[in-house]
Amino acid sequence: MVWFCSSLFGHHDRIRMIRLQNPWGEKEWNGPWSDDSKEWEQVTESQKNSLGITVDEDGEFWMPWYSFVQYFTDISVCQLFNTKIFSTSRRYHEEVFYGEWTTNGVKSGAPDDFAGGCLNFSATFCNNPQFLLTVSQPGEIMFALTQREPNEGTKRRDPYVTIGIHVMKVENNRLHRIHQAMAPIGTSDYASARSVFLHLRDVPVGRYIAVPTTYAPREQTTFMLRIYSDHKVEPRLLTKHAPSKGLFGCRQPISVTRITIIEAFLEQEKGEERIYAHNELYY
Repeated sequence: MVWFCSSLFGHHDRIRMIRLQNPWGEKEWNGPWSDDSKEWEQVTESQKNSLGITVDEDGEFWMPWYSFVQYFTDISVCQLFNTKIFSTSRRYHEEVFYGEWTTNGVKSGAPDDFAGGCLNFSATFCNNPQFLLTVSQPGEIMFALTQREPNEGTKRRDPYVTIGIHVMKVENNRLHRIHQAMAPIGTSDYASARSVFLHLRDVPVGRYIAVPTTYAPREQTTFMLRIYSDHKVEPRLLTKHAPSKGLFGCRQPISVTRITIIEAFLEQEKGEERIYAHNELYY
């Protein structure tokens, strides 16, 4: 989007304009200063050429600034990442996922409830969609979470759902969904907006889970999650809650205990060795 303030007709006729383009290439502005409007008759061909003005059905058009602020309600500023495989400049790996926050018609907190709300709702937070990332070398990771436009394609405008994203470090052998929230290494702002963004720098080696959420539980809509990283992080959606029973029909675990070793030391006494550990237990 390009805009300028130019003197089109001399010193006293200064009009503030904005230059826009419909990316679909059709359906343009048809008010004042549209392609075929009478206002352009006051502008000479040389002035049009100097401004790069063309009258084609190419999706590009000009609008007076006062019309722009009257009819447009939102502006999104996009950051472009170089994702080309063959490039001499810095490139990023891109992964795109499409998902949904949905209750599936079950009660809050049930296994098929995937609309758990943000971390403030600890009892249902882990019901949200979860994405596993494996970081093999330190680097930066960026997350762009976008929700679907309410009433897309209609004139009705409903408010956006408030959305955000959490990223938490998990065990290096983690393969399944988590059922207890861990301290996030990064959390985006929560906003009632089309998109939110989270930029993590110098992410250490390890495994991480990204959890896109709505602010409140049981809010339902679809989303797109884009992940950009300077090294491959192999993100994937986690669907299983626990390991399968296996070939010999081992019983499913009914509880899980996670032990975090904080420190340990070795003590020798009368030829015997004893190891003492200071740890934390999580159930």
